[in-house]
Amino acid sequence: MNDTWRQLALAARRGNAEAEQLLAPFIDQLRHHPQQLAVQAETLAGLLAQEEQDLLIWLLDPGKAPAHWQALLTQIRRCYQQRLNSQQ
Repeated sequence: MNDTWRQLALAARRGNAEAEQLLAPFIDQLRHHPQQLAVQAETLAGLLAQEEQDLLIWLLDPGKAPAHWQALLTQIRRCYQQRLNSQQ
């Protein structure tokens, strides 16, 4: 298992269950796509370093996030929605 992925997976474990649920599918996906992980690791690490309340608001509504994180937040939400759809 990649150390970068492991660090991001730990950082994604939040004190907020809703944020963790939104982040988990995307983090799991990165485990199986090392090229995507390499491209997004730095940006994702920066996002995960943000305040808990801000991160949750941004995960729920990426349009409220700073512009440089909006695309990543949209990908995270899309991944979460795909997992929900696959479980139905």
